[in-house]
Amino acid sequence: MPHTVVSDRQRSRAKQLRRTMTRAETLLWRYLKANRMDGLGVRRQTPIGSYIADFVCFSSKLIIELDGESHNFEERQKADQRRDAFFVAEGFQVLRFTNEQVMSNLEGVVEAIRETASVRARGLPPSLPLPRKRGREWIEQVRGASRMDTHSLSASQVGLPPPLAGEGWGEGFSAMGLPMVDPKHPDWKVSPKLRANARALRRNSTDAERILWSELRASRLNGASFRRQVPIDHYVADFVCHEAKLVIELDGGQHFSDEGERADWRRSAAIEAKGFKVLRFNNHEVMTNRSGVLETIVTVIAERTLSPALPRKRGREQTVSVEKKQP
Repeated sequence: MPHTVVSDRQRSRAKQLRRTMTRAETLLWRYLKANRMDGLGVRRQTPIGSYIADFVCFSSKLIIELDGESHNFEERQKADQRRDAFFVAEGFQVLRFTNEQVMSNLEGVVEAIRETASVRARGLPPSLPLPRKRGREWIEQVRGASRMDTHSLSASQVGLPPPLAGEGWGEGFSAMGLPMVDPKHPDWKVSPKLRANARALRRNSTDAERILWSELRASRLNGASFRRQVPIDHYVADFVCHEAKLVIELDGGQHFSDEGERADWRRSAAIEAKGFKVLRFNNHEVMTNRSGVLETIVTVIAERTLSPALPRKRGREQTVSVEKKQP
């Protein structure tokens, strides 16, 4: 899981909440701490985004929230809904119990948590290994007036010879501030700072980005060639298909705020000004409805790719032969 920046104020608040836990939180924590429940690692009072979750199991992407009487009010329930929506967008499932349920039926609460964590752990895909860099080979090939991708996986990992299609540009001329070269598409300059940011984003992909990339890389989606974390204008797009002029963006919970939506609008406008179409999905959609996300992407690619693919050479020869035989 990529590390997120936690402010000193939020960290201090989490520590304070750990010191002043309610009776229900203290009772449940006795059963969750030190991997006591089926070896599951659970943390208490954990900062996630702008919130502090009561209990978190990262291996099962599960959050457990305990509600006191104050949560019965309508305004507080609306706040809980916004809070849950953020957690869900980050790929978590949220279980809510009241303090009374914990105090009167602790065994039932623990069993519900155990069952949900077990189902989640079985259903979540394993973390995908990120490809290693091959920057030195890129530089050597560029100097020889040829191009190759800078990332690769070993043949034992994917069963295919490197390099794989669809990876980022890595180092080379553009890292020196010269134009990014793509013969079939307009060039634009990429600053060293933006290039470094793109590399960092590739190294710290979210779970949703890893899952989607496993479906897009190496032209696996209907032969469409994608690259990930590609600098466009002053931004770094999550996934780009140059052939269809399509950009795919995955949004976490921070994108639901008003400020986040305004920033996304400016970002999309700048990317669309380069001739691209922007598709946005939230992380939860990728985690829970991968086939639906892929179907949408395939449909848009088909709409934007106007020229049909030419048949292979052998197919063309057979077509010509058939046409000659016809009277």
